[in-house]
Amino acid sequence: MISYYWGEDKTGARRAARAEMAKRRAASPTSLFVELTGENISLENLQEVFYSQPLLGEETIVFFDQGLGDPALVDFVTENLTVFVSSQNQFIFFEGESGLMLGSAIAKAGGNAKEFKLPPQAEQLDPEAIKLFALADAFGNRDRQRAWLLYHDAHRDEIAAEEVFWKFVWKVKTLLLVETARAGSALPLKPYPLSQARRQLKNYKTGELARLSARLVRLYHDARRGLTDFDFAVERLILEL
Repeated sequence: MISYYWGEDKTGARRAARAEMAKRRAASPTSLFVELTGENISLENLQEVFYSQPLLGEETIVFFDQGLGDPALVDFVTENLTVFVSSQNQFIFFEGESGLMLGSAIAKAGGNAKEFKLPPQAEQLDPEAIKLFALADAFGNRDRQRAWLLYHDAHRDEIAAEEVFWKFVWKVKTLLLVETARAGSALPLKPYPLSQARRQLKNYKTGELARLSARLVRLYHDARRGLTDFDFAVERLILEL
């Protein structure tokens, strides 16, 4: 089965996707779990789990975090939608606001597709979103003092370190998208975040963002394996900007 959560409200979409993932894992704790995120996102890795056969009738639960900006990945999912929908395995996708066409195709094929929209002037209505975007801006500006102060402010407001982490992932992916884009190519970004990203790129030397992306992947997996504390690792990341 395929579940697809997407929309302008990335926080809401990601939470719903992760809630679905947690529900599936709790219902089938012995199932194989695969998470494709950051540098692990590739057509080859998706094909590997897509074609794999579960052992002893157990399902495989696959969580795919924002990788469908790659046309090859979108084509593969679209061409195999009937298989995704009827599969014993559980494929859970989270994507941003560019997921309209695929969301419609998944829903039409019988999959679970849910769009998360921002209410009018959501930035004025959601204090948590304001804090997270301010943190992402400080991170992109490489302002470690402001980011550290905002991080502790968010912590006092009981905003989970993981929410901060995913906002940093979003910021790095946005900067990498702009950094690696060909001159004159159209990007799936609105004017303000695009101009902001171009300005913030000046804070990073060539190769630094790729290394930062890899570090975020390691941080997440180390935290999930219990090798590091999420709060401590995120704070250390900020202090070493």
